[in-house]
Amino acid sequence: MKVSLDLQILTTELQNELIDYRLQNIYNVASSNKQYLLKFAVPDSKKSLVLDSGFKAHITEFTRPIPDQPSNFVSKLRKHLKTRRLSSIKQIGIDRVIVLSFSDGLYHLALEFFSAGNIVLLDDQRRILALQRLVEEKGNNDRYAVGETYNLFNETLFDDIDEGVNLTDFSSEEVKDWIIERKTSPLPETGKKLKVLSIKKLLYQRVPYLSADLIGKNLQVFEINPSSSCLDFEDKSHIICEVLKKTAQDVKLLLDTKSVTGYILTKRNPLYAPLKDAEDLMVLYDQFHPFKPLLETEEETLIEVKGYNQTLDKFFSTIESSKYALRIQNRENQAKKRLEQARNDKHQQVQRLIDAQEVNRLKGETIIFNAHLVEEAKNAVQALLDQSMDWKTIEKLVTVEKNKGNAIARLINIPLNLKENKISLTLPTELAYEDEVEDEIKRKLVDSESDSDFDSDSDSDSDSDSLSSSATQKDKTRTTINVTIDLNISAYANASEYFTVKKSTIEKQKKVEQSANKALKNIEQRVEKDLKRNLKQEVDILKKLRTPYFFEKFNWFFSNENYLIISGKDDSQTDMIYHRYIQPDDVYVHADIDGASHVFIINPKKGEVSPSTLMQAGILSLSTSKAWENKLTTSSWWSHASDITKSDIDGKILKAGTFRYLKDKNYLPPSQLVMGFAFVWKIKTETNQKALDERLEELQNLDINEVNNSDLEIPKNEIPELEEPITSKNEDLEAQQFKIENLELHRSNELSAVSQRESFRGGDDASNDNESVATSDYQKPVVTTNDTAPKGKNVRGKKGKLKKIAEKYANQDEDERRLRMQALGTLKQQSKKEEELKKQQLQKITYLKKIEKRKRQEEVTADKYSNKKEVINLESILDELVPSVAQKDEILEAIPIFAPWSALTRYRYRVKIQPGSTKKGKAVQEIMNYFNNRPTDSTENDRNYDWLREHQTLNSLKQNEILPSIYVPKVKLLLPGKQATSKKK
Repeated sequence: MKVSLDLQILTTELQNELIDYRLQNIYNVASSNKQYLLKFAVPDSKKSLVLDSGFKAHITEFTRPIPDQPSNFVSKLRKHLKTRRLSSIKQIGIDRVIVLSFSDGLYHLALEFFSAGNIVLLDDQRRILALQRLVEEKGNNDRYAVGETYNLFNETLFDDIDEGVNLTDFSSEEVKDWIIERKTSPLPETGKKLKVLSIKKLLYQRVPYLSADLIGKNLQVFEINPSSSCLDFEDKSHIICEVLKKTAQDVKLLLDTKSVTGYILTKRNPLYAPLKDAEDLMVLYDQFHPFKPLLETEEETLIEVKGYNQTLDKFFSTIESSKYALRIQNRENQAKKRLEQARNDKHQQVQRLIDAQEVNRLKGETIIFNAHLVEEAKNAVQALLDQSMDWKTIEKLVTVEKNKGNAIARLINIPLNLKENKISLTLPTELAYEDEVEDEIKRKLVDSESDSDFDSDSDSDSDSDSLSSSATQKDKTRTTINVTIDLNISAYANASEYFTVKKSTIEKQKKVEQSANKALKNIEQRVEKDLKRNLKQEVDILKKLRTPYFFEKFNWFFSNENYLIISGKDDSQTDMIYHRYIQPDDVYVHADIDGASHVFIINPKKGEVSPSTLMQAGILSLSTSKAWENKLTTSSWWSHASDITKSDIDGKILKAGTFRYLKDKNYLPPSQLVMGFAFVWKIKTETNQKALDERLEELQNLDINEVNNSDLEIPKNEIPELEEPITSKNEDLEAQQFKIENLELHRSNELSAVSQRESFRGGDDASNDNESVATSDYQKPVVTTNDTAPKGKNVRGKKGKLKKIAEKYANQDEDERRLRMQALGTLKQQSKKEEELKKQQLQKITYLKKIEKRKRQEEVTADKYSNKKEVINLESILDELVPSVAQKDEILEAIPIFAPWSALTRYRYRVKIQPGSTKKGKAVQEIMNYFNNRPTDSTENDRNYDWLREHQTLNSLKQNEILPSIYVPKVKLLLPGKQATSKKK
């Protein structure tokens, strides 16, 4: 990712993939403090962008381990960018910098891929708000810090101007000048020789916007060694020029391609062990390219991936996944070594006691066998001690006697331990005497055959040699043993001491063996606990993201007759289900109790739904209500989906989560709230790939702008606005009143149209009088002025008074009139009244606009769902999701399901659940422990046991992936093992 060409291709693909998506959240990645995960989303589509500062950026299909707490930098990014719409993605020229623009330039996120890399958050004035690392000013580099201005680009970057790069403007003279310039470059002042560049490196330095690898490939195509010295091509500049032109054409073709096919270069793993390692470790990913590279050795292979972003994701995610797997494997191996070391230590301790017993027995028996020698040696030393001879003199005397060949003296070991009145003797064992007897018999046999002929002599010689060699081996097996003799007691008493030590060692061995098993169990538990703690600290193995089914965002399950039953988790989801998925032949189930959810039975066969399915749907509705917490047994009811409507009698749209029932309710028998938790298996089928292709095509054809504008926001041009704001003091209030009347008339016409559409959809007798109902809360204001005030009755003398006033002020101009009114205070009062009228007028206009906007929002909501009825292909879903895995099935995923117990009869992994006091988190842990502790069959021949690959799939699930499927607050688990234990007690 440090090549400009890679970033140019990637920028184009990111523009096609992420533009107009909203940034849902930003996370750190647990494996590195420089990696970040940006999650984007629009309705029905989610994408994750992985950023590695200065190294890589790509959309990923794999999960990433996320730490519990975000870093300060991520918190800052969340504060400014969360929920913002990504409006533009641009590369700064051919530099290795990509800029993400949010909310039409309100914020920018600059991603630098040169040097050590950086991630910089900017405001609309390109001031730095946060950055991944500080950069001090050095040379031509600007200082990067909060508050500084980022100068690598300006506002013209996001203008739709294609600056372009002249990729084909090369000449042989220009190339020749490059080589001559390098040849005539002055020597460096350090005294070192000028380094001669290879032709590949020289070209890449001169045209850095071309890929160095692509230059090297084309050099090989022209039969030029890329490592050759550039000085050798001074007379071949025309060939180098052709290479550059060919490379420029290839680059232009890659940049003009919407989806570039990538290639991953792999090498054979020399350390791969087929019987031990997994198949994905057979090859090592080495390089990736947007073009097909040349293979240099037979051990190299190519993997072709459609889409350059997918190439990057496959390359980096596979490498990271292998790294994580090896790291976890090392942790497990270390734990096994600790256990093995503990077992070996206990075994050696017991073995030492056994050896000590054997040695003490042998010493005791040897003393008894050589009792006469022991007594003679003991008496000889004692005699010298009785003479009060010095101990050093005694040792010298014993040494002299040894040299003379004294048999008793040769048994005594020097030095003597006379301080403790003990001596050490080297005594022959009983085996030594037996070997001497055998040697004597063999010697006599050899002497009796000494008169035979030459051949016989030869045979005898060979026999003698063999006998002597065997004798030598016997000499090696002959053993002598050192024993300590107490001079105060007899030889037999000394032997008894050794036998006593042997007995005490036997007792100690028994105690050690008794405690060994308990100690090993404690060590295993401690090691296992440490292993779990260490594995929690380690990152998890990357797992490919799975596109969830549409119903997984709701409460859902499949009945025992394969009907899909869904209900919304809130009122907005309930309305979404009704408008988007429900057909007239489907069934609606509800209960008259607080909190009961609205349940829908999808009926693709358009036939009668069986009572068992209706009962199961009723249990779902009751389980989400207060009946679960209070452990109540009550009834639910059902009706056809065509018998409910979202329109009120007067044509108004009902609030979210409420319906109007057109016919009577069909009540079901009371049912007990017995639920179950299970896993349904997603397996690989022929329709998987087909569905994936259809989904990709649908996303490509999706008008993102239309999706974004459907967030219950009304376009400004659809709301009638006043042409001029009320700011002028002399504005005519009658004109303003006229605008209000026009606004009300426009709104009245719009609401009539809404009522007509609702009447047409629902088929009810909705009237078209919405405008009168909607405006009943607000009376049309009546604004009067002096000129328009109604005339009262004629009053005596008033006419004459008015005549005098007219004569008095006949010659008064407007300025004089205004000054007189100001002096009397009348003008101030009139201005105040006008301001109050204008304020009231603004409030009325704002109120009307709010009413208009709310009604238009309701209309858009209805249009959004009613115009997008989705056809559910239930058969293909049931082909992919199976309650039990067959031997030929390839498991893709395990999906948790929470359903009535009667609907889970065919599921292999299931647990019964009733209302209780156990929290969901603890219950999930107990369930997973129960499943993991069940016996497995690695051969997959016995279906009475679990299969190992099933357990491996379950272990890949995290607790936060399982918890949302359980939509009741507290539970009581009925595990088979616990029930059996309680019965035995």
